[in-house]
Amino acid sequence: MKRFRAFCIGVVVLAATVATAATPALAEVIIRNGDFRLVQTDLGEHEGDAPRVTRYYHSTWKVEGMFGSGWLSEYELTVERGERDTLLVMDPCSGKPMRYLRAPAGVSQGAPFSEGAVYRGSRCGCQTITTTREGYLRKSGDRVETYDPAGKLVRVQQGQGYTVDVVRNAAGQIVALVDSKGCRLNFTFDGPRVSQVTRDGEVLVDYGYRSGRLASVTPGENEGGQFRYDSGGLLTRYTTGSSDETITYLTGGATPRVGTHTYAYGAWERYSYEDGSPDGLTHATTVTSGSGSGEYAYQETTLHLFTEQRNEAGELWLSEEVEVQNGKVMGVSRYSSSGLPLETTSLGETTRRTYDSNDRLTRKESPTETVELSYDQKSGKVSQVRRSSHNGELILETTYSYDSKGNLLQVRDSSGTHVVMQYNHLDQIESLDDGSRILFIKYGPAGKPTRLEIPGVGSIEVSYDEKGVIQEVHGDQGREISLQITDAFRVLLDLVREAQAGE
Repeated sequence: MKRFRAFCIGVVVLAATVATAATPALAEVIIRNGDFRLVQTDLGEHEGDAPRVTRYYHSTWKVEGMFGSGWLSEYELTVERGERDTLLVMDPCSGKPMRYLRAPAGVSQGAPFSEGAVYRGSRCGCQTITTTREGYLRKSGDRVETYDPAGKLVRVQQGQGYTVDVVRNAAGQIVALVDSKGCRLNFTFDGPRVSQVTRDGEVLVDYGYRSGRLASVTPGENEGGQFRYDSGGLLTRYTTGSSDETITYLTGGATPRVGTHTYAYGAWERYSYEDGSPDGLTHATTVTSGSGSGEYAYQETTLHLFTEQRNEAGELWLSEEVEVQNGKVMGVSRYSSSGLPLETTSLGETTRRTYDSNDRLTRKESPTETVELSYDQKSGKVSQVRRSSHNGELILETTYSYDSKGNLLQVRDSSGTHVVMQYNHLDQIESLDDGSRILFIKYGPAGKPTRLEIPGVGSIEVSYDEKGVIQEVHGDQGREISLQITDAFRVLLDLVREAQAGE
């Protein structure tokens, strides 16, 4: 019973923040160029719980960050001035700089980088940087980043209300992150590298280093990890509580590229690369994957053919990828200059996607249905999702409404299912009404639910240990209240999930 109730409260902790979950760990080979990417979130996994602390590693990087060689956090990104009136910001996801060009329709008559000049992302026109008297303002969707005149990040705003301020010492090191809910994360440094993250004197994460490179993380909100590198500083092994992966590299070319990637459970992948046309616009990667030995062993080889184009800034972008197995084309994907999929064909079935000027999905036509999405003008979030058959017959329509801060107030679909929410001054859900019950939620100082009550059914009291893990759950009508809470959030999550129908 206690485990069931703890699971239920875990659902509440997730949903009551109305947050977008950050990926706790992502490790993959970017087969297009052989780059190994590792992304790990140490704190703030659910946006709004606390300032998010995420580390990015790329084997193609030659950087020195606050987490050692080869690693960067999103707070270390800088706006740099490039050649020919351009601005540059590193994209931690792709591992490549994003170039911003002066918008033709809004070019000022003043000198380059003059106040008020607007620059648009060369790979994504929905991203802009505006030069201001105080520095730079970078916008992407409902995220706004403020940089000082030197190009250093000083504030991040997500949506209408939630902000994170970046506090630096005289040497420019990031010593604290302070969010609009009053949560302050302090960073302790050992030389140029972070050794601890604390909150109110409590150590949340420890970082260890070897030869200037990140060697251990203990543990944060997720599983922490151990890291090993070769003599050239390339990450060759990382272990967490649930994984143990090794990587080798091919070093004969201009930059090292992944040769093999092996997983703890015995699966492996081997990569080979062929640089095709002299102009560099076509090339190929062969991926051979396998697992096990003896009777249960398997092995398959897939050839990936890439076609790229150059944008006006001279940067390459992937326009088409073809997957071939045993001489047979298994899939074809075509992309926009922003990297968004426009048309994908797999096993003879094609799906097409359309986007608006902000690169938001507005229509998806698949072999089974058509999905159309509309967006709230102020918050930029999904306001309506309409799913229909190919003959136009409505399958399901879901609408979403928000308050001035972008908090979800109401969700309703064409079947009659609906949920109405109210928030406290910290933008936490304090009541949830799905028509069959009303759930009231109270929170403790750490922002986690401490009391949940459904009038006429019962209530639950929750306590946590010093790390924020559920310690005890007490309540009357335990099983019934747990079932009711779980069902209330199931209704909400099912409705919210419909906003992802186009993905």
